[in-house]
Amino acid sequence: MDGLSLSGQLYWVAVTLYALAAVGFAIALLWQSEALLARATWLVAGTLAPHGAAILLRWAAVGHGPYINRYEVLSSDVWVGLALFLAFQLRFPRLRIIGAAILPVAVLLMGYGALSTDTVESLPPSLRSYWLVIHVSFAKLALGTLLISFGVSAAYLLKARAQAGETPSPFYLRLPGLARLDELAYRFTGLAFVSMAVMILSGSIWAHEAWGNYWSWDAIETWSLATWLLYGMNLHLRTTFRWAGGRAAWLGIASLVFTLLAFKGLAYIVPGAHVQYLAR
Repeated sequence: MDGLSLSGQLYWVAVTLYALAAVGFAIALLWQSEALLARATWLVAGTLAPHGAAILLRWAAVGHGPYINRYEVLSSDVWVGLALFLAFQLRFPRLRIIGAAILPVAVLLMGYGALSTDTVESLPPSLRSYWLVIHVSFAKLALGTLLISFGVSAAYLLKARAQAGETPSPFYLRLPGLARLDELAYRFTGLAFVSMAVMILSGSIWAHEAWGNYWSWDAIETWSLATWLLYGMNLHLRTTFRWAGGRAAWLGIASLVFTLLAFKGLAYIVPGAHVQYLAR
């Protein structure tokens, strides 16, 4: 069996195990089981190995990193996002519950990637740049931190609802306090905002190096800017107008939905330099 065939099989193994982990997180919420949360988290951790192997095998076979077509991009995006989730829950073990929000998104992205082509394509000269590595790395870091901010925002809403009930559930009351959850969501939103800024700036430098202009209003460039401005507005509302609590949490959740629609959907409708590769 060649490396590409094995990579494809490992990809589907990862999709299946992530889907099982998503179900585990959902059942853990319904049954309010800390033990099941831990098992679902361990399943995610174990799945990163075959998933990572799939990415590396394809990388070795095609001779370039996971940034040419949508299949490669989404697969590596999910791996980075879930690795950040695991690192986060090691620091905040009481917040592994956010996996219940993050895993369904991860499975949807993996499924969306599977619907696109996994055809092997060579790296064109315009993409052979150190700036591309920086651009892609910060794009993945941005998505990973947005997923964590999204998960923490969902945890805030769960904790607030639990505290408002007549008989609060100990399962949800074990979550960090509302002020701490709000602070964490704010911090990860800020980290995503900075990561997106570096992504856009490095992409502009790379575009000038490759095509002679810093900005061409390519579809993905435009939607990247719109998303960055949205998170800038999110931070502005928090710092200037003191948005916090439930409305800030809902804004964080809506912001991720917009980000996924913009980056992974709308941006592929209009042809452009990015879409030439990523829409396939």
